[in-house]
Amino acid sequence: MITPGDILGMPDILSGDLHQNAALAIEEASICFIPKEEALELLQTNPHIMIRILRKLCERIQSMEKHIDKQ
Repeated sequence: MITPGDILGMPDILSGDLHQNAALAIEEASICFIPKEEALELLQTNPHIMIRILRKLCERIQSMEKHIDKQ
């Protein structure tokens, strides 16, 4: 589940892999698509944005780990 402010596909952009997933909005949503090349340039020229994205990714990993621990 992606919630407001979440980023979809960033691990693939950072690793250089092709994005293999899809998304489906289950309610009205506003989205922003940033092409890979532009996203990488943005991250390289704005380290503070990279740090915020890394924090979001870490939060997502922690959430998944908590979910796995519950099972």
